Amino acid sequence: MKIKKIEFFIAGISRFLGSIALSLVISLGTANAANIFYYTSSPESYVGHGETFLVTDADGFGFKNFGYTTTDSVYVIGFSINDFLTNPNIFGTKWWDVAFSQVGTPLTVGFYDNVERDGSTTSPGLSFSGNGAGNSSLTGFFNILEITYKANGSINSFAADFTQYDDGNTEWWNVGSIRYNSDIAVTLVPEPTQSLLMILGLVLVTLVARKRTHI
Repeated sequence: MKIKKIEFFIAGISRFLGSIALSLVISLGTANAANIFYYTSSPESYVGHGETFLVTDADGFGFKNFGYTTTDSVYVIGFSINDFLTNPNIFGTKWWDVAFSQVGTPLTVGFYDNVERDGSTTSPGLSFSGNGAGNSSLTGFFNILEITYKANGSINSFAADFTQYDDGNTEWWNVGSIRYNSDIAVTLVPEPTQSLLMILGLVLVTLVARKRTHI
């Protein structure tokens, strides 16, 4: 009976710590329009490799936007982010590309589901790649929070959050955000930290020690 109580208690602690990790939301607010790129990924992801990065132009990263329309009337908006000009270690540079597309009409604020790789002529498109890794096929979704254009049709400001599944496998995920001349905050949802796991371990050790003293 005592063992069962311990198991239930540990399970409850696990759920509690998990809820803390999931509810620990950090908003990176900006007083002025800024350029921010963020992503986190699963260890199984071919693109993200389980890494988490948050970079801004203040960190020495350049943000370049591009847009074009294909002959099949696919409207594409993309961004290239890298530290080529500021990182003296050419073997340690970082670079990423993220692109969004829609067939038939230009992209606007809204949620886009059932995406394929950017440039798709049948569905909204998405492509997150970087440091030599990318997907030839993918699924996922994205949410455009802000988009404004200049008089010449180029991007003036942009904000979007996205989720990309490598080859459509939901265990190979990449979750990210791009802000370009935008003051919309980036929301980070961290995974359980090592400290939380250590707390769980200490609780388990304590319970086992108490159990032994009552045997």
